[in-house]
Amino acid sequence: MHKMMVIGAAAVAGLGAVAYSQFEAGGAPDAVAAAGVIRPAEAAASPPMRVEPAGPAAFFQLAAEVAADEKVLGQPDAPVTIIEYSSLTCPHCAAFHEETLPVLKDTYIETGKVRLIIRDFPFDRFGLQAAMTAHCLPENQYFGFVDLLFEKQSVWSRASDPLAAIQQIARFAGMTEQAFQDCLNDEALMDRILQRRQDGAKQFEIGSTPTFLINGKKLVGNQPLDTFKDMIEAALAESS
Repeated sequence: MHKMMVIGAAAVAGLGAVAYSQFEAGGAPDAVAAAGVIRPAEAAASPPMRVEPAGPAAFFQLAAEVAADEKVLGQPDAPVTIIEYSSLTCPHCAAFHEETLPVLKDTYIETGKVRLIIRDFPFDRFGLQAAMTAHCLPENQYFGFVDLLFEKQSVWSRASDPLAAIQQIARFAGMTEQAFQDCLNDEALMDRILQRRQDGAKQFEIGSTPTFLINGKKLVGNQPLDTFKDMIEAALAESS
């Protein structure tokens, strides 16, 4: 599981174009730390499962409001909302998307019981660039592209040139080289992704990926399927 370093108030103000330029420059250790980002190689092992309140209910209700550019699976009136904070370079996130999410889709999302809000929480520049690329594709290609990035994560994230590998996958999705470069130069998109990451860290103490907010309760880590089912069933019972 990816673990996040402590971010001070000064670092919060420095996110955005400055943080991305540090990623592009290769991310010297002090610069990466100042941007609130660690490299995948520095990620710690998964901590024990934790289930805890995500904070005041009002905070969760506010967090569950979906911005126009956010990606959501499920119906807006579903009784249970899950917010997933994940990074495209996080192996535990890939495992969740490959093993657990398909079952949750069939059982809860496609039956109208759950909606899933995806929030990017990148820990390194390639995770950020991959997330930006996904957001630049047409709406109907987003989830398929994300699924492919998670499926092939061990290949592109470990390539000698991960950015070139991301571009190759994007090319298969129909993105031209110019569109790819324009996407990575979109500072407004980058700022939105980094701001949401910072909001999650600040409001709900998100410090590792994947982390889930399930109707106001925080579940840390890619836990067994039965754990997700138990929490969803409890949330459904509370909402009925």
